[in-house]
Amino acid sequence: MPAAASPRGGIPAWLLAGLCLCASVGLTTPVLARVMPQHLYQSYCATCHGTDRMGGLGPPLLPEDLMDLPRNQAAVVIAKGLAETHMPGFSDELSMEQIDALVRFIYARPAVQARRAARAYSAASRRVELACPWIR
Repeated sequence: MPAAASPRGGIPAWLLAGLCLCASVGLTTPVLARVMPQHLYQSYCATCHGTDRMGGLGPPLLPEDLMDLPRNQAAVVIAKGLAETHMPGFSDELSMEQIDALVRFIYARPAVQARRAARAYSAASRRVELACPWIR
């Protein structure tokens, strides 16, 4: 039996209800940005800075390479770009929470990032399971 569709573009009503419920328990952009900064990096940065952050067209983005760039200035560079370079600004595409998540990501050592992402994902998953028991 097909799922009931909503009047909004054929999205099943149960999916809309689940997304609304999950949003109401705090799974909002800041939480998702903390959980998925590596996905933001892969989507917006990896083409120039390398999938492993070791550089390419752009410089490497590892903590030891960023020692002379304060974190608040890194956020400005991500948001506004750098004049006379290939670095574009992303303020039209990314929220400040997402930019802050990227800054935390590039200043963290890769092994630390993996542990933090796993813990954050696990915590977010538990919140979804508690709020959406039909997912189990």
